[in-house]
Amino acid sequence: MKSVAAGLHTCYDRVVFTLGGTAVAQPGWRVEYVSPPTSDGSGDPVAVAGSAFLRVVITNAGTPPDTGVPDPNPRKISPTSTQVVRQVVLDTVFEGQYTSFIGLTGSRAFRVFRLSNPPRVVVDVRHT
Repeated sequence: MKSVAAGLHTCYDRVVFTLGGTAVAQPGWRVEYVSPPTSDGSGDPVAVAGSAFLRVVITNAGTPPDTGVPDPNPRKISPTSTQVVRQVVLDTVFEGQYTSFIGLTGSRAFRVFRLSNPPRVVVDVRHT
C-alpha cells in the first residue's frame, strides 16, 4: 500500500487506496460492513471513528518487503471535507492482503472498483 486518501464528491465520498512497487499484481477486494472492527489474526478491537464500519480487504497487494514500498504514514486519516467518511484506518498486511477500515456516520450504499496506472482500489460511499 502506497497511500490512502478520501474526498468529497457531489453525491458520495470517495476513498482511494493506492498500491505501488515492483511485485503488485492486479488488486482484488472484499468489502463489507462489520461491527465492531477487529484486527485480522489477533481479533483485537481497532479504534475507528464513526458509527458504521466498512472492512476493506485488498488482495494481491503484496507486502512491504515484496513491493519495496514501506507502509504508509500516517496509518489513520480523518478527512475534514467528507460528508459521511469520518476516518480511514490502515490495519494489517498479511500474505499479500491489506486490511483497512472506513468509519462512517451510518450505513450507506457503496460501490467498489479498480483503477490502473497506478493500481488503485476505490470505495465510493453514497451520502444518502
